Amino acid sequence: MSLELYAYTCGFLTIPHGFLLEAAEGWITVPIPSYLIVHPAGKVLFDSGLNLRTQTDPEPYIGRVGSKYATFHFRPGEEVSARLTAMSVAPEEITCIVNSHLHYDHCGGNVQLPNADVVVQRRERRHAMALPDDDPGYRKVDFDTGQRTREIEGEHDLFGDGSVVCLPTYGHTPGTSRCACARRTASSCSAGTPATSGSRSNGFTRPASLPTGRRPWLCCGGFARCRGAASASCSVTTRNSGRACRRAQSGSADGGARHAEHGTLGAADERGVPRRGPGPRPARGTHDSRGRDICSIQTRRTW
Repeated sequence: MSLELYAYTCGFLTIPHGFLLEAAEGWITVPIPSYLIVHPAGKVLFDSGLNLRTQTDPEPYIGRVGSKYATFHFRPGEEVSARLTAMSVAPEEITCIVNSHLHYDHCGGNVQLPNADVVVQRRERRHAMALPDDDPGYRKVDFDTGQRTREIEGEHDLFGDGSVVCLPTYGHTPGTSRCACARRTASSCSAGTPATSGSRSNGFTRPASLPTGRRPWLCCGGFARCRGAASASCSVTTRNSGRACRRAQSGSADGGARHAEHGTLGAADERGVPRRGPGPRPARGTHDSRGRDICSIQTRRTW
């Protein structure tokens, strides 16, 4: 059986760092991930990113209070429907959306997928529906869309064959869950910042796989995989966590040279998005060692 996993970056969001890490100060800019899982029985999307309204006029959508704590870096063409279309996948082909939880940056694109059922933990949906309409983290327009909703309890085998399993990871919200894809090597879709192998191309990223033989739900956090990959590539750590290059901190000559390539922490890229360590994104026309334009490669993981 063939199983494919694609990862997208659907814009960026600047929020208080304390929203993600207790007692952290300042602000952090994070990517908005979405994952396409292609299974013989259907196409599944794990999280759908931001609402289209945040591209042009976010305050009426997010509210006056919410706008104090969020800056959207989200341009036309970065919404999940456009990411799918760029890969010749029609949004109407998506049969199921798995929402890790119902914060606006994880379910804002649900309405762009008109034929999809929504799968979410029961306790998460009930928590979200009980909140006032002006809650800054949950926007009912994103998840109360009239789409058919399948409320699940705890672990849930999406296709009944063990290949795609929803796993409860309660904590960030009352009903946060993740999605594990297990075949010859294990990989997972995380509700947080995605871990990547260091390649980035026009919004597509190649997910880093977990060590063979490990159960994916034991180490499905993006930061854990970044730390594990740090010995091989310091750019993975700085790109995802915002921390300075470990090799530079250790004082090694190799680390210092590589850290210099990343650029200054906190600098902005060509879109005004604060950068967390790596240097400028490659321009079109930049080629890899095999002569391919790295801004036009569509990456995927196949089992």
